[in-house]
Amino acid sequence: MRIEWYGQACFRLESNGSSLVIDPYQDPEGLLHFPKLDITADRVLVTHEHFDHNNRDAVHLTGKSCELSVRYLEAFHDNAQGRILGSNKVFIVSDGKIKVVHLGDLGHRLSGQDLEQVYGCDVLMVNVGGFEHSEAVLATELMEQIHPRILIPMHYRTACFGFEQMGTVEEFLVNKKGAHRLDVPFIDIDSNTPGQIAVLKLPMELQA
Repeated sequence: MRIEWYGQACFRLESNGSSLVIDPYQDPEGLLHFPKLDITADRVLVTHEHFDHNNRDAVHLTGKSCELSVRYLEAFHDNAQGRILGSNKVFIVSDGKIKVVHLGDLGHRLSGQDLEQVYGCDVLMVNVGGFEHSEAVLATELMEQIHPRILIPMHYRTACFGFEQMGTVEEFLVNKKGAHRLDVPFIDIDSNTPGQIAVLKLPMELQA
């Protein structure tokens, strides 16, 4: 499976000829400093209806059936049962061999059957930057709770991109082992890919 990052929480997953995009962003006021998205895929998924996650129009659908399995958990964007920031879906995507979990903007830890469904996944995408403050602490707790083989940090600020209020990936990586900074915006994953924290390169950083 190839997982490609476009910035913020937007990823394109492709395996066995099928593809989907999760959380395409829009940036109407230029706050993210991201370029306009233009992606082709078989399906688009949205974790919640905030503008930096729900730009469905940026994804050109092929019209083909997407053969990737998709399930989701109903969760919340905050730790107050959604009363502050609303709901949030946690997507579980599988090609039959690799299980990927995209947490969206999950604002709380998981428990019970929800935790059982994501525990030990092959890949976990987790928000480490937050919006008005760093989510590094919660992201670390979720990593330790879910115990993925590979973790991909997302939704954080870099020197040139992202909301100014967000935390950086460096805050999340403090005292963590196994971090690999890739020079490309994608990672190809199979059963032999070693466990790691995979820090992907933003495609716009390659063009800078």
